[in-house]
Order: sequence, then C-alpha cells, then structure tokens
Amino acid sequence: MDNHSRENSGDYLSGNRQFANGEAPVAYKILVVDDDAAIQRLYTAILETEGYDSIVADDGEQGLRMVYQEHPDLIISDLDMPRMNGFEFCKLVRIMDDIPILMISGSGEQVERMIVVRLLATP
Repeated sequence: MDNHSRENSGDYLSGNRQFANGEAPVAYKILVVDDDAAIQRLYTAILETEGYDSIVADDGEQGLRMVYQEHPDLIISDLDMPRMNGFEFCKLVRIMDDIPILMISGSGEQVERMIVVRLLATP
C-alpha cells in the first residue's frame, strides 16, 4: 500500500472519511475513466449527490496521470477506450498502487469478464 491509501478510518459505503482525531470529514475521491462524456456526467452526478468527490479522465493514459496526481480512493473504468484500453490501464495501475478498481463494460462478453477477474486477482 502506498502512503496515501487506506490509512484513514471509515468505510467505503459512506461518501466521507471520519477521522478519529476529530478532524473534519473529507470526501472520498473517485476517478471515473471513460471516453463517453455522457457516462462521465452520469457517474459524476450520482457520485457527487452521494457526497463523493469525482474526477474524470477520457482514456487510460489520462487516467494514469490522474492516479499519479490525484491519488483517488476508487477507480471506475470502462474497458473499451481509445489510446489505452481498460485492461492495460488496470495492469499499470496495479503496478503503481492497490486502489480498488471497478471495471465496466457495455459489451457483456464472458471472455472480457473472465480476463478482468483474473487481472484484478493478480498482484
């Protein structure tokens, strides 16, 4: 685990971290990586309504920069994107950090689901 990650108490079901030392709660930061602007807006609206901070990236390359710069608490990523697809993005994130990743695919292909499960299980 890197220095920013899961050292704060709280749970991932709530939009805010609760600090034991009395500091004000800080919203969890969620990175949405998807090349579809409508999907980005949808996720952002839902997440922010629930109290999360959201940041967006248009593809895997931009997503990697955001992981490095923003240190999100969770990543929601599409599989099929230009320049760097979700598989490559996920593999590179795993090298950098152990941030939880939710992979989304509109294709519904069984093979894709199996590859993602294997990819996410590999350290």
